[in-house]
Amino acid sequence: HPERFESTFRHLKTIVPCVRGLRTKRKIIPRTQRGTIFLNDQTSEVPLKSTVRGEELLFDFEGGCAGLPAASASEGTLLVLGLLTLAHQELRPRLFLIDGLDHGLHPKALGELVKVLRGLLGEYSEAQIIATAHSPYLLDHLDAEEVWISVLGQDGTANIKNIGDHPQFEKWKDEMSLGEFWSFAGEQWAV
Repeated sequence: HPERFESTFRHLKTIVPCVRGLRTKRKIIPRTQRGTIFLNDQTSEVPLKSTVRGEELLFDFEGGCAGLPAASASEGTLLVLGLLTLAHQELRPRLFLIDGLDHGLHPKALGELVKVLRGLLGEYSEAQIIATAHSPYLLDHLDAEEVWISVLGQDGTANIKNIGDHPQFEKWKDEMSLGEFWSFAGEQWAV
């Protein structure tokens, strides 16, 4: 599906602008599995080596770094590519649950990621994203009604409140970004 690949790649470049190309190449991949040998009523586990034919994902980055294996790309780049690949599938999920949406991404890339995800949600209105994050930079690209604080209570129950419910939110909302307010307010008020 070249059109879905192009759309995925275009969005990846928006978020990770140093990516210049993305492709696969055939590769023989060694595998080791565990096998069991039965001999004289005894069993032993042994490694069984084999190979399979697969595809290796390669990135081209600016600065002449061409053909970099995915294993050498940053974790943030790989996580974004995985998310975008799912979002561009014909039978995409209607609910995305993402732990650590901000993980491995440059603060500027977080803003681009939010823009891309908002655009995709506009195209696929049946989709919903629920994500966790620990980055105040990410919050700076969200609206207050989109930010929920989750804290474990003394009894182990999860307490969830919207950041706009903080008693001082109205006083500070025009003076601080959401990320600054979260850093200032913390989470314990939500218990």
